[in-house]
Amino acid sequence: NLTPVEMPPTLRGNPFRANITIMEGCNKHCSFCIVPFTRGKERSRSYDEIVKEVKVAVSEGYPEILLLGQTVNSYRDPDSKKYRFSDLLEELSSINGLSRIRFISPHPKDFDSSTIRVIAQNDNICDQVHLPVQSGSNSVLKRMRRQYTRERFLEIVKEFRSCGRRIALSTDVIVGSPGESEQDFEDTISLIEKVQFESIFSFKYSPRPYTEAYEWEDDVPSQTKRTRLMVLQELQAKIQLNINLESYVGSTFEVLVEGVSRDGIHQFGRTTSNRVINFRGTYSPGEFVSVQVKQAGPYSLKGTPLTESVNE
Repeated sequence: NLTPVEMPPTLRGNPFRANITIMEGCNKHCSFCIVPFTRGKERSRSYDEIVKEVKVAVSEGYPEILLLGQTVNSYRDPDSKKYRFSDLLEELSSINGLSRIRFISPHPKDFDSSTIRVIAQNDNICDQVHLPVQSGSNSVLKRMRRQYTRERFLEIVKEFRSCGRRIALSTDVIVGSPGESEQDFEDTISLIEKVQFESIFSFKYSPRPYTEAYEWEDDVPSQTKRTRLMVLQELQAKIQLNINLESYVGSTFEVLVEGVSRDGIHQFGRTTSNRVINFRGTYSPGEFVSVQVKQAGPYSLKGTPLTESVNE
């Protein structure tokens, strides 16, 4: 049985991005994760209510929406039981005036061909997808209770790569989880090399109370965890630099302006692929600007706007 959940519209603290919760909770019970204990079982909002809230946000001038859920792509309408995440994405993509649709955080197990097809065929669904792999080792994935194998994960990646639209992929990785051998870690490194993620969030394993893994022996030494994390991050920095130089420098992107950069001199905004570009100008947050990328490091992009600021 599907348990519906309703909530008032999210307070809008951002002038250009409306966060909209579509489901809460998680049924996955990964051995390292506390979410099922803190958020409870999966509960989805009504399809009609979500569509209504998005239309209201668009009418209020929000060009971008961010769909939220602990396992957002496991969404299923509790009323009709026939609408799934792919149906919701397709319906939202047809709303006039909605420039960008993002979603976080999906689970690899719940990606299917219909969802990938909808993302590929609708330009206002952003061309960036977060695929949290956590490990490239089947034995570690099994202990984590991730419900997919390395091979299945790579099949999903292959389907995204061949969908007819360039999709920027990002991921999460945990190193040093209980029982992770050197070969397990090498399996993770080889997967990172194979997939070529545009960005990763990487962490050293640490026990979390109430999780299944909390009872296990934390048998990977701290220094080993640090070394593995450093190796992983150094590899990813090289991958990101290559991607930035080959795919971004010299190209022009539509950027949604977010504000002033940390240096207090540049402004910054995001591409549809969720890449931050820094540039000079006096644009207003929420404004769309065409920016040509001129410089790149592993973690940053700098560019030149091709349109003048209205405030200049």
